[in-house]
Amino acid sequence: MTKRILALLLACLVLGGSYSFMQSWPGIRVKAEMGDAKAQLRLGFRYEEGEGVQKNMFEAVKWCRMAAERGYARAQIYLGIRYHVGSGMARDDAEALNWLRKPAEHGDAEGQRVMGMIYKDGEGVPRDAVEAYKWLNLSAAQEDDFAISQRNELERTMTSEQVEAAQKLSREWRPKPMQ
Repeated sequence: MTKRILALLLACLVLGGSYSFMQSWPGIRVKAEMGDAKAQLRLGFRYEEGEGVQKNMFEAVKWCRMAAERGYARAQIYLGIRYHVGSGMARDDAEALNWLRKPAEHGDAEGQRVMGMIYKDGEGVPRDAVEAYKWLNLSAAQEDDFAISQRNELERTMTSEQVEAAQKLSREWRPKPMQ
């Protein structure tokens, strides 16, 4: 996956469709310390951006990891992308895939899109059009416009047998239960 696409994905995660992460949120640290995963992720973003605190990537990753370990999909994707690009930590494709796979396997559209792009581009994994199509198709089924366009682009490069195999995998796929 290109650095540009990864940067866009990170921006979408940070912004979450709005600038609410930059707004004052009374008690964010207290909520984060009490185990609120959303607050932990937001506090991590604040450390990353230096918003109301001194910029500190170690603290940013620490708080985001806490949220990811609580099962918060956005935090898992954020942490996986960080490992994938080596931003704020050493690049580790196996660890990136570990974190990125979790939300995808639980049915998160964004996680499925990211997994699809990783397999499509062969970033840290062998390029696999069938696996990429499966993940993009699952994300597209949840009306993810970027996944729809990437799946359609990928389909034009695949044989009919590959498309059929990928569609079969998509139909048979079931989300894993949250633990």
